[in-house]
Amino acid sequence: MSFELDIRAVGTGTTSGDAIAMRYGTFNGNSNAQRVIVVDGGFQENGDDLVRFIQNVYGTRRVDLVICTHPHDDHVNGLHEIFDNLQVGSFWMHRPWEHADSVAAYVREKRMTTQKFSDRLRRSLENAYELEKLAIRKGITPVEPFAGVTFDNRLFVIGPSPAYYENLVCEFGEATTLGGTFAEYFQAIPRKAAELRRRISEAIEGEDQLVEPAENDVNARNNSSAIIVARLEDKADVLLTADAGVPALTRAADYAERSTYRLEPSVRYFQVPHHGSKRNLGPSILNRIIGSPHADSKKQAFVSASNEWDKKHPSMRVTNALRRRGATVSGTQRKSIVYRSADVPMRAGWKPVVPIPFTSDYDEED
Repeated sequence: MSFELDIRAVGTGTTSGDAIAMRYGTFNGNSNAQRVIVVDGGFQENGDDLVRFIQNVYGTRRVDLVICTHPHDDHVNGLHEIFDNLQVGSFWMHRPWEHADSVAAYVREKRMTTQKFSDRLRRSLENAYELEKLAIRKGITPVEPFAGVTFDNRLFVIGPSPAYYENLVCEFGEATTLGGTFAEYFQAIPRKAAELRRRISEAIEGEDQLVEPAENDVNARNNSSAIIVARLEDKADVLLTADAGVPALTRAADYAERSTYRLEPSVRYFQVPHHGSKRNLGPSILNRIIGSPHADSKKQAFVSASNEWDKKHPSMRVTNALRRRGATVSGTQRKSIVYRSADVPMRAGWKPVVPIPFTSDYDEED
């Protein structure tokens, strides 16, 4: 079976996002002989790019499965263009308004509750709700991608579980009074001022400078991301993580192992979560996904990051930790990436990706 996995370049400046397309099957010009999947759509302009790409490169106007991993604008907005311009078969998306009264009150009734929602979160929830309604108008009933959901015996959701998601969605906003918000704002100023960059030196033969993040370093919205394994061919599994953090990834790895599936050595292609943030990964979960340090894993890790990297997305601590484990790390700085099976030729005009090198000396925030 042939496959192509495309990580599209998303974002401008230092603003990143995710837009992934893949296809598998027989690429003989007959669109019925292949399956096409879209996982997140980036921003609206990235949705236009995805539509053109699927039509011109995949040679079809049909997407068999669209997945929205979680309700953030850099994942949701481009998917509206997919539904408006292409034929969609199935749709996976969590519906947080079905799980928390506070979210339902705002999204459906525009009624504020004791939960405080940032402007960005309110906008993202509204856009996700509109996407659900758009799908339903087109006769597509969304399926919530909880652990155990599958598609075509090729895509397997390993996280989150329904129970974990229920806990997370209740924390999407901040339960706080106006006075509390005011105090928290001024308490945050000294902390921001203290987040100064420092010089870091490390060797590939040495120890990780990446440390285990705190339990609450990743917010509930990101930890609610659907975590998916795509089996495109034997020994070429893809692990898609969106913006999940260590708590979510650990639970997903535990679920997989209970199902007699081990991420290491099964996963060959790894989406580095949240554009390579050091808040989303630690050495322990990397050992479970990629392997131990100083191993020759021959895995491919990819980072969806904007066209102006800022030493935060991706963090050099993350890319170095991946390289230390033998993984090749590539990023979407001003260019899209494609991985393909050995029988699929290089596309005309495309060039091999230049991997992110191991960086011995760099400046980064603590």
